[in-house]
Amino acid sequence: MRPYSEDLRERAVQRAEAGEPIRSIAAALRISPSCASKWRKRQRETGAPSPGLQ
Repeated sequence: MRPYSEDLRERAVQRAEAGEPIRSIAAALRISPSCASKWRKRQRETGAPSPGLQ
């Protein structure tokens, strides 16, 4: 399985920052809620939703 694209990660984080519920984001983007939550947390902590990009 390939990693998710940067674009997808950024769209998920933008929606979360706009106040959309994680489960709603996950359903709309066809990802797991844990991915969306993890990306949002990583964005807050490092400034980027992807691992290794800081």
